[in-house]
Amino acid sequence: MLFMIVERFKNGDPVPVYRRFRERGRLAPEGLHYVSSWVDATLATCYQVMETSDAALIDQWIANWADLVECEVVPVITSKDAAAKLVGAEPRRMPATPFGGATPIFRVQNLVPSVAYYVNVLGFTLDWQDPGIIASVSRDRCGIFLTEGDQGQPGTWVWIGVPDIEPLFEDYRRKGARIRQAPTNFRWAYEMQIEDLDGHVLRIGSESKEGQPFGPWFDMHGRFWGPAPEGGWKRVSS
Repeated sequence: MLFMIVERFKNGDPVPVYRRFRERGRLAPEGLHYVSSWVDATLATCYQVMETSDAALIDQWIANWADLVECEVVPVITSKDAAAKLVGAEPRRMPATPFGGATPIFRVQNLVPSVAYYVNVLGFTLDWQDPGIIASVSRDRCGIFLTEGDQGQPGTWVWIGVPDIEPLFEDYRRKGARIRQAPTNFRWAYEMQIEDLDGHVLRIGSESKEGQPFGPWFDMHGRFWGPAPEGGWKRVSS
């Protein structure tokens, strides 16, 4: 499969990107292959074609550059393949409306300290805000809306995937983040629970660790659950 990666250099600055490329190469995982690339005349955006049979490798590769570029991924085919698909084809129907990414909305009691917590402790960036009403914060490809006294209830949970949670956990611990559950291994992921000032929970996880035991799971009521020998889960002590 071919993918067009639209890479927009952060702050319009290509220098850090090319410096890392000279020092460390393309940083593409095995199974992801470079085809070709172009850069616009302003040196602010790169259009790069990559090929792989495993689309998950695209996300792994983008994570290696996320601090320097913002990426948009578009599956593509060659013009020759497109022409072959259209031979004898019926008139094309209007495609269904495409959906974008979902952005969770967290109701907060006071916007000012909540924004400060997300920015200063959790490492998010304040994108924009309407003081006393709503703010948008983001970190890389993760965005969250914070609304003061409106839209929802405290205790909303959201999942966020990252390449490796261990350095992030150490950073959060140093900064005084509210750690609801330290990194724990599960069948589906190696994850931790981080709580914000209003009780919303960020489940942040990376790949499950092979050869390590699972659980326990810490639920929304403050109860621990461990894998049962017969399958499923059972209550356990902390």
